[in-house]
Amino acid sequence: MRPSRGMGAIKKTKIPSATQNTMPKGVVKKRRDNTDFIQYKEGGPVGLYANINARKKKGISRPKSKSTIAPKAYANMKKGFPK
Repeated sequence: MRPSRGMGAIKKTKIPSATQNTMPKGVVKKRRDNTDFIQYKEGGPVGLYANINARKKKGISRPKSKSTIAPKAYANMKKGFPK
């Protein structure tokens, strides 16, 4: 199974300003079919809002012009994730 694409997938050593471990904790769930995965408190991987706000809080956020979030996903978030 693929690792989480949320904040849990970023190694602490990859963030230069991380002096303490503030990454979300997850529990490794073992499965008989050998597809182990990490389950977070919220019941899933950390989402888009959490990623943006965590980077803002750490002071390592990017400007919109250098964003790694797809423009379509960002616009969808601004609209409040309409269906």
